This record gives sequence, structure tokens and C-alpha cells, in this order.
Amino acid sequence: MGNEFDPDKPFATACDLQAAWRPLKPEEFARAEKLLSYAERRIRAMLPAGWQDDPSITSNLEMVTVESVRRQMASSACGLPVTQVSQAGGGYTASATLQNPAGDWYLKADEKEALGIGGCQVFSVAMGAVPDGRA
Repeated sequence: MGNEFDPDKPFATACDLQAAWRPLKPEEFARAEKLLSYAERRIRAMLPAGWQDDPSITSNLEMVTVESVRRQMASSACGLPVTQVSQAGGGYTASATLQNPAGDWYLKADEKEALGIGGCQVFSVAMGAVPDGRA
């Protein structure tokens, strides 16, 4: 089957990032590949046990990897994206609040959920006698 997940392949490439976001300049490709590699290592470290066999996780790896790196790269592109802009008149005042000014890498809550990261794990511990009658 051609659509099976291969854990040895990268989660996403610079071409995937470009297809989902915007054309990358030639000098951005190397940075994109490096950031995608870093993001993949971070995501792999956070994934729950058995993730390779869970299609609900593996089907989201490319999207989450690309989106997290897109946010990181967008922060350094001419001050965008901004969350707030204000301007004034006679005193020539202008200001903007950047969404991710340091270009930090992070996952949003919905991305973590899509990858099965975080949340609670519920379990129980039998107290007293076990089912076969031993105490």
C-alpha cells in the first residue's frame, strides 16, 4: 500500500511548507529544512507510545509540523504577523504588537490534541483482593 506511514521519512519538507504557505526564497529553503528538522525532533520526543501505529496521529504529523514552522518563520518576515496595530495623527505615533516576536517554536492546544500529546491519563489500581482470590 502506497499510503502507509514511514516513520523513517521526514514529517514535512520545505516543499510541503511552501505548498501550504507561500513560495520560499532560495535563501529560505535551508532555514526551513533546518527548522522542520528541529520541529520534528521536538514532536517525536512528545508523542505518546505507539504513535507510529495510530493513523489519527500519523495523518496529522505533516500539517502540525508545517504549521508550527510557518509560525516560526512568519515572525521574522518584516514584522508580521501582528495582533494589534495602532496609529495616531499629529504626533506621528504608530505601534504594533507582534504575535511571536522572538520566533519561538510552539504547538497550539489543538495541534497537541491532534497528535495525542498532553491531556490526562486515567488508570485505576486494585485495592485488596485480586480477581483470583489472592490478597
